[in-house]
Amino acid sequence: MLSPVLPMEADMHRVAARKRKTSLLSTNSPDLRTSDAVSHGITPSTTEASDATPCSLRRRNIANDGTSWQTPLRAAPRRGSNESSPDSSSSSDKENSPAQKPFTAMTPVNVLISLEMLTTTFEKTFLCPSRSRHKCKPSLEVECLQFGLATEIYISCKHCSFSTALLPLKQDKVRGGIAETSPRKRESNRFHNYSINCLAALLQQKLGMGLRGLEMIMAFIGLAPSYGSDDKWSKMFNALGTAEELICDQVMLNNIQEEIRLTKEAANVECAKWLTTTDQSTTEDDKTAKLNSLLMLEGDKVGITIGADGAWQKRAIGRSSHNSTTGHNFGVGGLSNRIVSLQVFSKHCRICEEAAKRDVVEPRSHRCPKNFDEGRSAKSMEAQGAVQHCVEIATGPSGAHVAAVVTDDDSTTRSNLKHSLEDVFNQRYGVGNWTSRTKRQQGWPVGPDNKLVKDTGKLPLNVPPPKHLHSDMSHRIRGVGYAAFDCKSEAKIKNDKGLMKVECLNLKRNMGYYVKSNQHLSDEDFNRCGMCVVQHLFNDHSLCDIKWCANLKAQQEQDEAKRKQIDNPNKHRKIVTVAEKKLCKKVKEKVGSLLVPAKMQQVHHRFSTQKNESLNRNATAVAPKDRFYGGTMQLHDRLRVIAMTDSIGEHDTLFRLFSELGFDLHPVLCRWARNKDRDDAARHLQRMKPEVKKKRAIGIIEKIKSGMKQERKATTEGMTYATGIANTEGDPIIVNEEDADGVDGFDEFD
Repeated sequence: MLSPVLPMEADMHRVAARKRKTSLLSTNSPDLRTSDAVSHGITPSTTEASDATPCSLRRRNIANDGTSWQTPLRAAPRRGSNESSPDSSSSSDKENSPAQKPFTAMTPVNVLISLEMLTTTFEKTFLCPSRSRHKCKPSLEVECLQFGLATEIYISCKHCSFSTALLPLKQDKVRGGIAETSPRKRESNRFHNYSINCLAALLQQKLGMGLRGLEMIMAFIGLAPSYGSDDKWSKMFNALGTAEELICDQVMLNNIQEEIRLTKEAANVECAKWLTTTDQSTTEDDKTAKLNSLLMLEGDKVGITIGADGAWQKRAIGRSSHNSTTGHNFGVGGLSNRIVSLQVFSKHCRICEEAAKRDVVEPRSHRCPKNFDEGRSAKSMEAQGAVQHCVEIATGPSGAHVAAVVTDDDSTTRSNLKHSLEDVFNQRYGVGNWTSRTKRQQGWPVGPDNKLVKDTGKLPLNVPPPKHLHSDMSHRIRGVGYAAFDCKSEAKIKNDKGLMKVECLNLKRNMGYYVKSNQHLSDEDFNRCGMCVVQHLFNDHSLCDIKWCANLKAQQEQDEAKRKQIDNPNKHRKIVTVAEKKLCKKVKEKVGSLLVPAKMQQVHHRFSTQKNESLNRNATAVAPKDRFYGGTMQLHDRLRVIAMTDSIGEHDTLFRLFSELGFDLHPVLCRWARNKDRDDAARHLQRMKPEVKKKRAIGIIEKIKSGMKQERKATTEGMTYATGIANTEGDPIIVNEEDADGVDGFDEFD
């Protein structure tokens, strides 16, 4: 890469020093002669350069394989010279020591040099090969042409037909068809033939910026490329996006096959455990039926579990304003933890909208990103994404269908993942053979209130509905915390006795501990004991487990002092007064509604959507929420890069992309990708260690404790923050004595 940066005045001294070193090296080293330059077609000038020469060449030993470069050996000082090193006392030892091996490093593919220096060097230092036998002045001239970030340098002689060129890496694939005769078409082809322009397009995707951001980076490092028109870059992005779409589909298909393999392995393990608990009269048919039920077969398709969660490319304002025009949804395999499906939604297409403004009926051929109705709310994108996951996997060539879905509690996804009742009745009775008056008699489902249920199913009839609809444990734990804090807020509004903040946090913490530590229980025991989360707060420990309940641990101790040390008897609510009984009833209605057996069954599984949350955070890096990429296929392509990188790593993603595009992956980028994959794998293994996870959990608890103490101190001092607190400025701040007693209320974390 070249830069039109002029040589600075301070650089002239370093240039002159390099010139002296080069002259000494050419005199003392027999391996570095001027004949080396002749073999490349250009001969250095034999005319003595004047002091005004702006620069000189620094010679390097280039290895034959072209994979390494060596710095020149430092020339020894001449005898009798006045120059001496600071450690002149050891000069005799250095003369007797063997020559030091030069430093070897990887060959840089692109370097930043001054274009003015390069031009002046060739024009004033080198001679044409045909005129090298004559002592004449240099006759070379340099011409530079730029195509995006690529620069072509042509060196020619003023007096003969000699010419040579310095060209960047080009595309390996040969373009088919008739050669372009138009100069504009030839220029466009040369723009797209250079890999550095493709790298620049991919860099924009990975850094979450556009052409203006690339322009700023190039300006800061002193480059002035000819960026080209938006049409050229659009063609580059389309070519890159087509390759990304092809490779991403292949990667996700391989991920589905991996999920099928892991599902079969897990089913075989469960079947083997089942055989050890049954009697010896089990037949082969029973074994086959049990294995098929574990595989959740539908015909010849294996049932897999996915986690589905979506996000938008625009921040929501409050809880009601979700007006984003774009969104996405990742489908992640429950066992493999890899992306098996990707859905991207957009309400706009720039090309179609421009054609509509010009009253063009049929817009030009393009990759249209618009696939979501403008009249629908962005809140329905998450549920629509889960439906599309089931449809594409079941109708695709993978040989699988979605048998279980893990979602959060923030959307109507679970009610949409079933067949439409209208389609079922049309198939069963025929179109027009049933009406709204007769559908109750014909078997339309009825709810608990004896009313006809709403038809919320969105799956087509050729797609089997999921048999298991799970809820993510982390979201359900958070929901318990929200319900507890709602009890606290309502009591404050009505001036009733309510929960303290620390008790709300305890409810949330106990729910998390119960759900994550009791997955080994049977469905009946797990669902029955879920109410212990609320009963533990009100000193009812009949459903608690001694593994986590401090009260049961204290009852095992005979010493009264140790018993008080293990469990603080004052931290539990005593249901004695009328206000306490009213509070207990209210908490059981509000929080206990999430702990009934039907709700607890939804979190009795080993899957999670935390990988989806991590992918959504990664998506904000390539598609920031303050920028809009939904008018083109840029949003789709950027999210495909996330999917490929997460599944096969940086190196394999770049290698397959460049192989598809016909470019060479140069060693510097290859080394960076390998190092990043290695560091990411090591970081992931470190984070998954039990001791590291335990330390991280303890750190979270300690931060909560510290934050509560700081909040109490700020409230006591009268310097705090709360929504609308300025409206009551000047009024005395009433500090809750229960919250300001200095006791954090947390059980000892074990």
